[in-house]
Amino acid sequence: QLWEEWDSRCPDVIDLAGNTGLLFCKQQHQFCGDRTQQLEAYQIYSHFSLSPSLLQHIPSKKVEFKGEGYDELAIHSRRAGEGLYDWEMCVKGNTRTCQGHVSADAHRYCDARTMKGNCAIWLDMDYQIKSKKFLKKKKADYRFVLASDGTHDWNIDFHGQFIVANNTDWLLDLDRRIKGEIEKGKSMQDLSVSSFVRTKLARGKDLSSLKSTLDALTATLLDLFSLVDSKYLLGGYYSTLSLNACFLRGLERMYDSNMCWMLMHPNSEFAVPPEEDAVHLNQMDGMPPALMSDVEHAFVRSNDGNFIAIDRYLIQYKENSNKRKANQVIGVVGDGLIPLTIEKNEKGEEYIRADFTCSYGNQNSLATVILMNGGKSYHETYYKNGQQYNTPFSTNGDRFRTLLILCEELRYDKSLSRHPPLVLSSDDGKFHLRIGSSFARPIAQSRKRPVPGEQPLHNDDSKRKVAHCLNPMYGIKDPKWLIEYLEYHIAIGVDHFHIYNVDMHSPDVQKVLEIYRKWNL
Repeated sequence: QLWEEWDSRCPDVIDLAGNTGLLFCKQQHQFCGDRTQQLEAYQIYSHFSLSPSLLQHIPSKKVEFKGEGYDELAIHSRRAGEGLYDWEMCVKGNTRTCQGHVSADAHRYCDARTMKGNCAIWLDMDYQIKSKKFLKKKKADYRFVLASDGTHDWNIDFHGQFIVANNTDWLLDLDRRIKGEIEKGKSMQDLSVSSFVRTKLARGKDLSSLKSTLDALTATLLDLFSLVDSKYLLGGYYSTLSLNACFLRGLERMYDSNMCWMLMHPNSEFAVPPEEDAVHLNQMDGMPPALMSDVEHAFVRSNDGNFIAIDRYLIQYKENSNKRKANQVIGVVGDGLIPLTIEKNEKGEEYIRADFTCSYGNQNSLATVILMNGGKSYHETYYKNGQQYNTPFSTNGDRFRTLLILCEELRYDKSLSRHPPLVLSSDDGKFHLRIGSSFARPIAQSRKRPVPGEQPLHNDDSKRKVAHCLNPMYGIKDPKWLIEYLEYHIAIGVDHFHIYNVDMHSPDVQKVLEIYRKWNL
């Protein structure tokens, strides 16, 4: 009865998984009804396929990508924390969805790292993959098809490792075919099939009034069926697009995904986890969900509560000015009290000794601490000033406890896809800090700007003085304003920019940003 009512009201569109479609009941993203009714709902999806004219444009079907490994993995990337998409909405939605589908073992499957990483897959990709056979030892080994909401630049970490669906050729081919039929004497009404299209093209002589709709719909369909076509789907728990990909893949393929098995369980009240192939689920290593990115920084607190690590980085550092080349070392930026000793040498000059060490996997290193002194002695600005405040952290104006910790002997292995945590610890165990990580990005590399006739901005990294954090930028379609802004600040001495890119995604703006990124600015 319900199908007949919908069909009479809207004969061109079946809305299966939206607010007005086959309603979800007890759990988020699960069909209503008993086992028989749910199986019938899933069976409906088996009747849907992509038209041959569009199917040939799925990346893994294109001749130039055959045999390159792009059919193994497909990723649906959300825009969590970026643009107009709320970071907390994604995390809370993920957690609610996950906890609604698993029983008492919710903490194993809905842990904070999985939930947060699923909202920013590019940061923690291999932890999100729950099937051993699809894990790669090195990041460079991953090849995948990407369906992205578009706000994160995957080229930063995965340049040359992914392909995306492109509907341009399909749209151009459709335009050519329509023009050919028009030249033969047919009208747009003759060529229209659905009532929606007939209404849109009622007075038109070409596709102009329908192009934006066709563009959006075919782009979404190509993304959707790229997820369906892959051997393994890495999707978003709180995403209708990923959910529909699961339904279209079918019950028989639900375990070839990080999420489909959790949402599809018509035979039981709660999801049945994979038996042998699951990874990470029993890994109780206490690693905090520290995602190094522009979405969420580490903000890990030491066990004594007196120090907060804001983030960890790869930093170009020269121990002294006599060295010709800076070393790339692992460093931590943070604020608060750490175990250190401030002493004076024979000349009365202060020097700082860190009373803790760094470890990274099987590597160990002494630590170097760089403090701010505010024009006074380190002892005054770190210990003496601000005693009236009941806090171990920096205070406004007179106490400086923001610092940089360098672990100079640790060597960062760029080839790994999953990195061991960085641990800072004192011998007596009273100070301990553990920062987990996924894909780290080097920052503060030497600035070499390849403009003929110009000298690079800074060959010597120790001479960099000013970094500029811009407030979020949006609405810029013409890159000339961005170029003018950056060049002005470069001229007055800024040599590094952090740009929070809200919606500057025109091709021209992206090209400009890429150029400045290549110049390490």
